Amino acid sequence: MDYRRFIIGLVALVLTAGSLSAAEVSGQWFKKSVIVLTDLSEIPGMVIEPGTYVLRADDTTSDKRLTIDLLNQDETQVLASFTAVPDHRQRPETDSVLSFFDGITSGPKPIRTWYYQSEMSGYEFVYPKARAKEIAKFVDDHVMGMAARNAAIVAITPNGTEVAVYSALSGVTKTSVTETAREKPQAPIGEVATRGKRVRPEQR
Repeated sequence: MDYRRFIIGLVALVLTAGSLSAAEVSGQWFKKSVIVLTDLSEIPGMVIEPGTYVLRADDTTSDKRLTIDLLNQDETQVLASFTAVPDHRQRPETDSVLSFFDGITSGPKPIRTWYYQSEMSGYEFVYPKARAKEIAKFVDDHVMGMAARNAAIVAITPNGTEVAVYSALSGVTKTSVTETAREKPQAPIGEVATRGKRVRPEQR
């Protein structure tokens, strides 16, 4: 009897190990933050009512641009998907942080960046070009914009000048996407603390 139990246990252990290995190989890591918005806010292409939401980004892509998903609080619905590009800050913070464009006191407040907790690198949101021009003129600062998904990404200055940052993806391989070096101001801007964690897509 003991011998049979040993064999059954050994087989179960092997099957479990195989299952875990498959998950490690096929699984995809995401960065995910639960955000609480107290004011009417804006992401590229969408105005968001105050409430609790989830931001999620693929943490494994090697592309310079990536897609960020906005989900409802219980993560049963993707409310919006939009493009973002890498951004950097001077020092890491304990919590995940959203930053808003400074100087907007009425109407929805456009979100500028999302930084994951304790990391120097984050994501700058890319707005539709027409909206990016409006924001840039109002806040007197550059705003990342694009005409359509996979189109070239430009930094739009307050006077409407477009500075090329990333070329269009159509017909371009990952290795041929070009980047223009740029210096961005680290001006103090309004922030909302959020709770963040790394998860696998199946861990909700």
